[in-house]
Amino acid sequence: MIFQRKWRFGLGTVFSLIVVYFIHLYAADKGWKLLALIAKWYLIIAGILLAIPLIIIFLIVLLSFFMILITYI
Repeated sequence: MIFQRKWRFGLGTVFSLIVVYFIHLYAADKGWKLLALIAKWYLIIAGILLAIPLIIIFLIVLLSFFMILITYI
C-alpha cells in the first residue's frame, strides 16, 4: 500500500505560528536579525497558506448568499 501524505492545516499549524511569533519577538528584542528575519518570513508564508482556504470558503459563502438573494428578488 502506498500512503500519500496530504497538506493539512490544523491545531499544530496554529500552535507553531504562535510559537514562531514569540520567537520573532524575542529575536527582534535581542537583536538577532537573521533569526527574526527567518521567523518573519515563516509567519508570512504560513499565514498566506492558512488564509487562502479561508478566503475561498468566504467567497463561496458570499457567492451563495448573492445567488439566494437574486432568486428571491
